[in-house]
Amino acid sequence: MNILLTGSSGFIGSKLAKNLLDNQFNLLTISKKKNIKVSTNHLFVDLNNFARSKKKIKNFNPDIVIHLAWQSLPDYSFNIQMINLEISTLFFEFITNETKCKKIIVAGSCWEYGKYKGACIESKDNFTNSYFSWAKKSLYEYLNFICKKNLIDLIWLRIFFVYGPNQRSSSLVPNIANLLLSKKDIYLNNPYNRHDFIYIDDVVDAFTNIIDLKLKSGIYNIGTGKTYSVLKIAKILNYKINGNKVLKYKTNQNKQNMDRNNFWADINKSRKIFKNINLIDIEEGIQKYLENL
Repeated sequence: MNILLTGSSGFIGSKLAKNLLDNQFNLLTISKKKNIKVSTNHLFVDLNNFARSKKKIKNFNPDIVIHLAWQSLPDYSFNIQMINLEISTLFFEFITNETKCKKIIVAGSCWEYGKYKGACIESKDNFTNSYFSWAKKSLYEYLNFICKKNLIDLIWLRIFFVYGPNQRSSSLVPNIANLLLSKKDIYLNNPYNRHDFIYIDDVVDAFTNIIDLKLKSGIYNIGTGKTYSVLKIAKILNYKINGNKVLKYKTNQNKQNMDRNNFWADINKSRKIFKNINLIDIEEGIQKYLENL
């Protein structure tokens, strides 16, 4: 089976590429970072200008395309999101017209729900509250249309808060861990916000499972269905690093007066995806993260 993977040098993509190769899939990877090569069959391509690589992609003729590429994060500005939307739509126009691809798997985001409290259910209406969520939802609508037209399965994964080794240093877990390890002051902007954290290995296993699963086209949540506060994450990290030493941190928010985020993935629809995955709990996941530093 031929699998084309975009964004293969990223946090999820690099781990997924290794997993797919370990499982003996015939893999073509695409990234624009020339200092990183994740497979022997790799294209250093900026999807904003991939014309010179069209012939190789067409000759590879993927059965499945996994699309992770989304440039310039964490810049969520209008201009950047417009660029990402245009890049992705032109890329998939080529894929659907020039290859035999029969399944497309795309990394969406929990931010598409536009909500801050309660369970996120795929079938419920949601609202757009950022250029990022607008661009992601616009891409989904475009793909939903062309995939139905071309009889292609579309699996859109709304991924919640992924963490693990090689994550961007400014993300929550690596940022707090680095501050603790360097004995620097901890500042928590939103200590009582609660999020659905999922370990990178579980996300990679979910993508890999979907390759062979017979799933109905649509949106699927990738999360654990549980939430933990930012403060809880900091306390777990502190205990793993400093033992029983009390965590000291600064914040400008009052516990009583905060309108807190507390939203999570409803994973009932995704149970088939997670069937053979024993989801890693937060304490074990943080321990695994620290062991890989």
